[in-house]
Amino acid sequence: MSKQSEEEQNTRLNLNLSGMTCAACALKISDTLNSVEGVKHAEVVLTTESATLDIDESKVDIDQILQSVKAIGYKAKACRAMRTDGAYIEAGEQDNLIVQKLQNDAESFGIFGFSYLDQNSDTLQGAILSGVEPSFEAIAEGKYKASRALYFYVKHNHMGVVPGVQEYMEEWTKHWGDDGALADAGMIPMPENERLEMLERVSNLVVLTENDLINKVAAK
Repeated sequence: MSKQSEEEQNTRLNLNLSGMTCAACALKISDTLNSVEGVKHAEVVLTTESATLDIDESKVDIDQILQSVKAIGYKAKACRAMRTDGAYIEAGEQDNLIVQKLQNDAESFGIFGFSYLDQNSDTLQGAILSGVEPSFEAIAEGKYKASRALYFYVKHNHMGVVPGVQEYMEEWTKHWGDDGALADAGMIPMPENERLEMLERVSNLVVLTENDLINKVAAK
């Protein structure tokens, strides 16, 4: 074993980020992470609100990395990369294949969309997280921590310039109800009071602030 391999503790680290609104935000976080001593490489992806880092844990710890993101006005949560020792098996979106594997090992877990779980509750049991069972109501209220809201953002300077933006926004409001196309696709509608809030944003083009994003993620 070389001296370098003895001293270095190389780790792949994934971060979930919140507060980004544009490519400039992603670039700012990327530059900050790459400037931290012990971070060999960091890549930030705006669309997935995530970052992947290669770090040397003998020179930097995870808390330092999280604090560096917080210091520039964003939030980050750490999660390790998927295990490669056979404990995690990638099965893509082949839900039936996942069920077969679960039936062969009653102590294993599978990852599904809620609609599949709901339709196959006779053979599947949802995992309880922090005392909360996966249910329509728990997910709609943001209480089930494995669920995640779906957002889209519109730049004000595109309104009246990019064709179809206004119509696109209005189309969403037709399909986010209990009987809309999004529910048919397996998504869970947000509560009525939240729909009214979002309808006001669509109608009045309310300016979205960084605090809006941070508070929304924190509330979930």
